[in-house]
Amino acid sequence: MIKAVIFDMDGVLVDNSKVHDETWRIMCEKYGKPESAEKVKNIFGGTNKIFVEQLLGITDPEEVKRIAIEKEALYREVFQATIKAPDGLLPLLFELRKRNVRLAVATSGPKENLD
Repeated sequence: MIKAVIFDMDGVLVDNSKVHDETWRIMCEKYGKPESAEKVKNIFGGTNKIFVEQLLGITDPEEVKRIAIEKEALYREVFQATIKAPDGLLPLLFELRKRNVRLAVATSGPKENLD
């Protein structure tokens, strides 16, 4: 008997890879750096620090932190406007709740992205 299920947020509960891609495209444009789809693909799944350093060429720790916060705020804006649940997710969640299975969400992203 299944007692609990932990879902990963990124790529499982939401297909947000395109949202991240769009957010980094906007950030590259803002900072005057041409975005390379190949470079984004190679560092996909990396931290914001890695993206800022490799895409924007910025390495100052305070500037990296500031830009990472800016990127996440932009991500949430784009996310809210475009995201939808993957096919079949809602019926699955309702069925699990009906069976009194405890549900949890895990993510390596900022807590603010869960709201």
